[in-house]
Amino acid sequence: MARTAPRPLLFLGASTAFLEIQEIIHDINRVETRHRIVGLLDDDPSRHGTEVDGVPVLGPLEAALDHPEADLVFGIGSHPTRLVRHRIIERLGIPEERFVSLVHPAAKVYASARVGPGCIVHSGVVLANDVVLDGFNVVTFGALLGPFTHLGRFSMVTSLAILLTGVTVGPAAFIGAGACVQDGIHVGPGALVGMASAVYRDVDPGAVVLGNPAKVAYRVGVPSELLVSWPPTGGLTPPFTDRGFT
Repeated sequence: MARTAPRPLLFLGASTAFLEIQEIIHDINRVETRHRIVGLLDDDPSRHGTEVDGVPVLGPLEAALDHPEADLVFGIGSHPTRLVRHRIIERLGIPEERFVSLVHPAAKVYASARVGPGCIVHSGVVLANDVVLDGFNVVTFGALLGPFTHLGRFSMVTSLAILLTGVTVGPAAFIGAGACVQDGIHVGPGALVGMASAVYRDVDPGAVVLGNPAKVAYRVGVPSELLVSWPPTGGLTPPFTDRGFT
């Protein structure tokens, strides 16, 4: 059987996150050659014409429109940028189907889990049964998403965080490294759970919670478009109540 040629891949964002995500691509290609990184795009003009680990920065993000043959990786993501990531995609007006999702071969993804477009899933992650990633989510090293957990678009879960059964994370929320979120909790859009925090109660949109038990440290404004579908309706999938097993 003839081997399929690797697809050209453009990376949006020339930050140090590229170095981590590039390793996912390398490890995917070791299993089956799928991707060929052709360049980086970044809106910082001082980066244009430079290289990151030998990969050229070709121009601004809009230059993706000049390369319709290439798949795209959305590599812009951190807790300071969580509230604007969705606006970058809206501004570019690029169809979502052009954005690939990268899942490390050493991640465990249950067959019933669903991963939307533009997601990045790192090594050691577990996406348990019926987990849903709506799209443009980042889940980093060793994080565990328990059964029926749902990540809204553009939300992020970082290293070694644990989300137990039936957790719902709103759009553009951020779960810090080593945090633990109890069964059935709702973390609102744009909220931030600090690293190593333990969350036993729902977190309001835009709230920044820290500690064990987690308490509100301060609040930030959340763009109205992220609140349209919040709070979620319908509750958890049986046999779960809003706070764990029946």
